[in-house]
Parts: sequence; structure tokens; C-alpha cells
Amino acid sequence: MINEAVGLEIEVYPTKVTKETDLDLTGNTIILNMVDNIESRKEIFNMLRGLPVKMIDGRMGGEGWQILICDLSDEVSCEDYEKTLQGEFKEMPCGENAIIYSVVNQVSEVVNIVKKIIKKQPIPIMVRRKMTNYQILIRTQEVQI
Repeated sequence: MINEAVGLEIEVYPTKVTKETDLDLTGNTIILNMVDNIESRKEIFNMLRGLPVKMIDGRMGGEGWQILICDLSDEVSCEDYEKTLQGEFKEMPCGENAIIYSVVNQVSEVVNIVKKIIKKQPIPIMVRRKMTNYQILIRTQEVQI
């Protein structure tokens, strides 16, 4: 989908990331952080913080989703993102986490954000959608990353 949107070849490394994983990252790297628990998000964030890369964190739950965008080389962006890793998180029964139309909806928005990053267009730093009542919330502070 990203290739079709911007004509860019994408390298995908579907692998488990651990503290020992050797990551060869450049300023042209966009990390799609689509893990299924907050502890993994914290570990990935702590591994990458300060590096010259952008991270898109997609969070899913039933008929709702959230996308957070973080410039990992920017301390203010990192501090804002780190706040989203704190607090209590609701566990959902298996099967409620991945409703296909929510997943497709979220992925299409992720592709749109990647396209905007590549084209150096302004992007929101948070998008949240509740599909049950057609609610969408966008953090309107736009940043150029």
C-alpha cells in the first residue's frame, strides 16, 4: 500500500526485536510499532529513543484504535510519547482485539501518515478513532517530521 501511495520500495524486517537486536537505522527510517502490549512498546521506545528515526505506534482494541507519531530524535516528542506508556491498560478478550474493519481502517490511516512523512507534509501527532459511534479525535498540533 505504501509503495502504491508514494512509489517507494519498502524494506520489511518481520522479526522479534529484543535488547540484543542489532538495528541499522538511518534518518530515512520509519518504525511501524504495531506490537500487542505496552511492555513491548516501552522496550522498543527505550531502545530507539534519541535515534534519528520516526515511529508510528498503532494501538488497537475492538472497534477503536489510536495512532501516535513520535520523532525519536526530538526530546519533546519523546516526552509526550512516553506519557502514553504510563497508567493502567485494559486487557481485552481474545477476538475483540482484531475486528477486521477496524484493522483495515487503522492501516489505511498509517499508510496515509507514512506517505505524508515521505512527502515532508505536516502530520497530526495523534489520531484516535471509535468506530462504534463514528468518533474521531485528532491532536491538532501539527509537526513537520
